[in-house]
Amino acid sequence: MVFPRHLIVFFVTFLLLVSCGDDSGTASDSLRLNERLENVNYPDSALAQDITFKTFIVKDSLDKEKGWGYDLYVDGKRTIHQPLIPAVPGNDAFATEKDAKITGELAVQKMKLTGSFPTISIHDLDSLGIKHQ
Repeated sequence: MVFPRHLIVFFVTFLLLVSCGDDSGTASDSLRLNERLENVNYPDSALAQDITFKTFIVKDSLDKEKGWGYDLYVDGKRTIHQPLIPAVPGNDAFATEKDAKITGELAVQKMKLTGSFPTISIHDLDSLGIKHQ
């Protein structure tokens, strides 16, 4: 199966954006970002109006619980499946449902703000208090 070149470029770019975090900010920068996200007037579009998320339990191949993840839905269709903590190396799920939920909420806010796939950085995780290795 051969994929069109533009899809390969998009996928590689998306992976690079997700895997590369910017750790240069401070906690106050993150607070200002969260305040800006809460006060944004989103455009009148289906994307901005109908983005939701759900948390779920992540299990390993032996059906043992590993932690939590989240899915993002746009117009009722699952658009992002996030069983692992984004931006960090490894295959770790979120330790608690609360961690998955607040990260999912940030992803929804960023998606509404930009109208495109959200990028969660290590700095974002740290500012939310998400434990990772």
